[in-house]
Amino acid sequence: MFTFSVKNPDEAIAALLVQTPFLEVEVGELIFDGYADPFIDQVCSLPFVNFVCEQILELPDRIGLFYKKNGSSTGVFEVEDGHKDNGESLGKIITWNNSTSLPESWWESAQALRIDGTDGTLMPPYVSKTDVIPVFVAELCRTIDLVFQKEVEYAGVPLYRFIMPKDAWDWNLPSNKGFCKSKTGKRLFKEQNSDCLPVGLLDVSRCQIGEPPIVVSQPNFLYSPDYVQQSIEGIQFPAIQERDQIEIDVEPRLGTIIQAHRRFLISISMWKGANLSLSELAHFQSSVVPVLEIDEYIHVDDDSLDLIKTKLLLVEKSAQIGSICGVVFSLMAISAVVAFIFYRKCRRGKSAKRHLSNGRAIVSPTPLAVPNGHTFDQSTF
Repeated sequence: MFTFSVKNPDEAIAALLVQTPFLEVEVGELIFDGYADPFIDQVCSLPFVNFVCEQILELPDRIGLFYKKNGSSTGVFEVEDGHKDNGESLGKIITWNNSTSLPESWWESAQALRIDGTDGTLMPPYVSKTDVIPVFVAELCRTIDLVFQKEVEYAGVPLYRFIMPKDAWDWNLPSNKGFCKSKTGKRLFKEQNSDCLPVGLLDVSRCQIGEPPIVVSQPNFLYSPDYVQQSIEGIQFPAIQERDQIEIDVEPRLGTIIQAHRRFLISISMWKGANLSLSELAHFQSSVVPVLEIDEYIHVDDDSLDLIKTKLLLVEKSAQIGSICGVVFSLMAISAVVAFIFYRKCRRGKSAKRHLSNGRAIVSPTPLAVPNGHTFDQSTF
């Protein structure tokens, strides 16, 4: 066992603060290449601390939002092909990285740890407006449930729009309690009523290498309280749902995704700390600082769109036109039959009147009964 004695811990910490809270780095370094943090480098260069950094904390040698993830996959997915149930389970995830649930260290409930639905690239056919579509998003380390918002149109193709609703970001709901990183003692906003981040902010640090303080939300802190949206200059307040939401537009009969927007705001939670008397932190305020806004947009290619129009919409319109023509033809046929019957009746009536006018009577060969049991034949008269 080794014991270290530091007479003035505040001064020791201050000596390590050789840069401001904000670093200026290249875009490539921030996103994919990573950058060396002077503060972490100095701390981890201390005797015995380097062992903690490398072996226990497993801190990476460089820091980047997507460090070592460029050109990589989001994991190994095993999915259903839908052949057992006529496509109803098409794309449904069976396992992710050989597991049916997320690591227990990530979240705090079985509901939060579930891996459900598809990865968002495949949908089963015959989607209805009442469907709740689960989608596993590896970057968010969770499954989200998409709900119908409205009907839209893309290049003449009618679609259903599904979105990630506000409820999915509300940690006060029982179904979302497991996403709250409780008992941390850290409160970034004085208005917070618990250790959970405010509605609309998701702490994903526990599912990242080294547990960096990364917070994910939708752009402009959509769905978060006003005090969050107004805490940072430059945020467009108020957030606009149509501009900032996560949405997918689906052709409901095929289940084909025609276009989609996956919008995220990546921020860093900056905590002032507790019981620190450093002069450098005197005016520092805990907050969530936006770093990068992402809008991933996909849409179907022109050839596939033309195929959908030709094989689905054109055939459907042809069938509709054929049905209408069939109904019209049937009505015309019925009308012709009714007209013919009416014509025959009218013709018979005119013929009978013509016979009577010539002094000829129409008699019946049927014998008529008379009193006393006698009968006579009309033909004798």
